[in-house]
Amino acid sequence: MSKKYNLIILLVLGAFLVLAPLNSARADGGRYFVKSTKKFWKNTFGARHYFADGFTADLNALQIRLAKFFGVKIEEVPAFNILAEAVLPESSLNQEKIPDSWGIKLVTGNSVDKEAGAGVNVAVLDTGIDKNNPVLAGRVAECKNFADPRFPIAEDECTDDNSHGTHISAVIAADGGENGSGFIGVAPASKLHVFKVCNGDGSCYADDIATAIKTAADEKTTDIIYMGFGSSVDNQFVREAVDYATSKNILLIAPAGNDGPFSNSVDYPASYAEVIAVGAVNQLYAVTGWSSRGKNMTFVAPGDEIVSVVLDNKYASYSGTSMAASFIAGLAARVWQSDSLNPAESTVGFLKSLAENNPNNKSFAYKTALGFGVPVITSGNP
Repeated sequence: MSKKYNLIILLVLGAFLVLAPLNSARADGGRYFVKSTKKFWKNTFGARHYFADGFTADLNALQIRLAKFFGVKIEEVPAFNILAEAVLPESSLNQEKIPDSWGIKLVTGNSVDKEAGAGVNVAVLDTGIDKNNPVLAGRVAECKNFADPRFPIAEDECTDDNSHGTHISAVIAADGGENGSGFIGVAPASKLHVFKVCNGDGSCYADDIATAIKTAADEKTTDIIYMGFGSSVDNQFVREAVDYATSKNILLIAPAGNDGPFSNSVDYPASYAEVIAVGAVNQLYAVTGWSSRGKNMTFVAPGDEIVSVVLDNKYASYSGTSMAASFIAGLAARVWQSDSLNPAESTVGFLKSLAENNPNNKSFAYKTALGFGVPVITSGNP
């Protein structure tokens, strides 16, 4: 780019600054993908994440007008959303007593194995975690924030300001705390790599998600990636990131969505063939009315009124397919086939065998609502 061209842009930018007050610019702004690889625009707009044919940035109204004036193509970056809702207020639960989790009892065959998941690393992409909670403090191996608007990636920071991520993480890997008497998850010896990609309101920008998936995939220790969000709309950034992680033989798990009972309602990224899509059942082994249906459904798991750890060392009951997916992530860590040439593929096969051997699944055919059914630990299995 010539100096003359740069000067013209700067002069026009100056005119925009005079004509459009900055204090009103942010109101109509948002996250955008800028289709340009030019360094000038990266610097001018403050590039956040880089992709093959451009970059993302948080643009205010003035910057949006500037891009359009110079013919720089921009498009909004969509947001995914976490897939759960609180169904039982904290105040209604006895916070002094560790509540029973029917879901954990079901999938583990009511067996507690504090060494389950040892050596397995699970990347949890969600709202973060309360790493000060005694039952989670020893499980967090890594902590990154991809949702901070000030930084593309904030190291060693993944504070949960929602509770969803903490709830999920405890189902997967809570270890009972120092004396082992607290809440215990499905794979309490597994390690969590907590990548905060969702804000306190439960929204998660696609570019932050994609960057987190690729970051997890590039780490040699990652075995499983749990994604606690969904969207009815496909996104190229997330799609390419999933493909990238799959190429590294990483197991990806996501909630099917809470859009049932409508057919073909499985959300992205669970809709991708490479991702394990998980629907929800209740305590009667019946698929919930709100659990999404679709051809890529792989498993179902407990997802209705699931009690787990939330912020401030409390417990709460949530319902959603993201809860169900956390049980499958925990089970995958618990039965991880580390000796296989392709542990991810072999682990899925093992989970399918657990579902096939579950007598409560005998009536399950491969259906869009149920997949292969509920995998459960039985005697003789991990």
